Amino acid sequence: MILVFGGNGQLAKAFQFQLEKENKKFIALNRKQCDVTDYIQLKSAFETFRPKIVINASAYNLVDECEVNYFEGFKVNAFSVAHMTDLSKKFGSFFVHFSTDYVFDGSKCGLYCENDSPNPLNEYGKSKLLGEKFLLQSQSECLILRTSWVYGNSKNNFISKLMGWCKNNEYLKIAYNEFSVPTSAYDIAYYSLIAINKGLSGVYHLVNSGFCSRFEWAKLTLSLLGINKFLYPVDRSIFNLKANRPFFSAMSNELFCRNLNVEIRDWQNALIDFLQNYYEK
Repeated sequence: MILVFGGNGQLAKAFQFQLEKENKKFIALNRKQCDVTDYIQLKSAFETFRPKIVINASAYNLVDECEVNYFEGFKVNAFSVAHMTDLSKKFGSFFVHFSTDYVFDGSKCGLYCENDSPNPLNEYGKSKLLGEKFLLQSQSECLILRTSWVYGNSKNNFISKLMGWCKNNEYLKIAYNEFSVPTSAYDIAYYSLIAINKGLSGVYHLVNSGFCSRFEWAKLTLSLLGINKFLYPVDRSIFNLKANRPFFSAMSNELFCRNLNVEIRDWQNALIDFLQNYYEK
């Protein structure tokens, strides 16, 4: 039995799609069914389903809100991970957890690798890093997958926000100086299950290949959707966002690919596939 937490989120939805495709036995719980910040509810879920594998797709990923509601962010992104870790050890479950490129500060010249030292700039990144530490310090059998700029079928990602901006504006200002790797939730689910099946453990970066700026991502997305808008590249500082973000947080998937003997497609082809086959307008 595979138990998936965060059932209504874009990553959990992608996992459900892939697990159904592979005819795997699983249960996905949303927040109403199991609040991951409530230890009693978590314990009950473990007792009820006795999972062999636990996939934690839950997250408080409202980066700017996390600067204000940081306690909520730490509850979901760190303390709940500690509870899941404890329960996974007790029930003999293999624990799969997802982290973020925002554990890095963007000061490196080049793609981030797994052995680079984290130094988060915002509360969201700090909460995710603490979740990693709780899990690693437990010495549990686990898999931590850092990813970035995740998109799927959700209202809380860059593509959905871009579509919202398009409805009310002919001219869109998009940051040209913020870089990372747009990553399909469906690719994350697909390769995560390969990693689980092959017994991969430890910390890895699971992202599509290559990297781009927010501006480049927006330009390609609108082009693929046939939406004609004027995109104006601007310095990201004009948005005056609450959370400080790294200018360059793109990660390398080389170690993940080498250990599993796989190739992960580039972000452009993943985006094309998503918009053609999965995107719900």
